Amino acid sequence: MICLGSGALLDFAVAAYEGKETGEQALLRKLFSHLQDGDILLGDANFENYFLLALLLQAKADVVFEKNGARHIDFRKCDQKLGSKDGLFQLTRPVRPEWMSQELYDQMPTELATRAVKNKRRTIITTLLDAEEYPRTEIIALYLKRWHVEIDFDVIKTTMKMDMLRCKSPEMVRKEISINFLVYNLIRALMGKTAKHIDKTPREVSLS
Repeated sequence: MICLGSGALLDFAVAAYEGKETGEQALLRKLFSHLQDGDILLGDANFENYFLLALLLQAKADVVFEKNGARHIDFRKCDQKLGSKDGLFQLTRPVRPEWMSQELYDQMPTELATRAVKNKRRTIITTLLDAEEYPRTEIIALYLKRWHVEIDFDVIKTTMKMDMLRCKSPEMVRKEISINFLVYNLIRALMGKTAKHIDKTPREVSLS
């Protein structure tokens, strides 16, 4: 989980390389406790599903995710039209997934209000429903800034040489990851101070 403004690593989760509850969605659920009221989470289409949206809303965080390819959006049939390629949709609770207990499933809302906005290339799903406070163009512009995290991943893997972990045991691998991320954040802190000194934003300062 990376801060959009500074590029600093806010938190991370690790798991075994295969098996149940090792995918990105499962790892994200481990980080919910670190979300704060009013946070906006950007993510790609992998994270756009009913239960993640519901759980994040319960954590009082909003989302801006690219639409999952399996979800069909027809703006001619939206529940409330907000503008051109901008509308509200009521999603219906799907069947319980394997990872979710029956108790938690029963706590999930039977319907979920979401908003879909579209430009020429992609459709974005968000829980920021107020079109006046959050105009369509700003939602799309915000999502496009998600590309920064891809650059951050490249820095972590390539510049910091974390593409191949060298330790052999799970315990040492976790330590290796933690130490590398600590160094990454120390560099980001230095970049933040430099940006302030030269009257730039942290994203305008190159790590390399």
